[in-house]
Amino acid sequence: PEHMRLALYRIYQHAVSNVIRHAAARNLHITFDFDSTQVMLEIRDDGCGFSLPSRWIDLAREGHLGLIGTAERAEAIGGQLNITSAPGKGTTILVTVPLGKNLERSDSNWFLRSQRR
Repeated sequence: PEHMRLALYRIYQHAVSNVIRHAAARNLHITFDFDSTQVMLEIRDDGCGFSLPSRWIDLAREGHLGLIGTAERAEAIGGQLNITSAPGKGTTILVTVPLGKNLERSDSNWFLRSQRR
């Protein structure tokens, strides 16, 4: 579905932008995988990393709204956002979206079809 493709693209776009602006990474790895049951997007870098707050609201209070927006985008398409990071250890952002029974088996190539248009 178009709304899912757009949300995943925006998540990808924001994550890569953060790596370029903040991570001082030497390497960036992006994995996009999907099948008839789920979509998985992983963005991983070997940059400076950061301390994850225990609650999302703490990011908002500090004015860091980008990751909150990323989490909201993932949630809006029924997905889950997992972030792993620590100072000096790089960052991994993993978005997993179950496709569910509402996507017919014949539609499992929805992403490829939308790219061919």
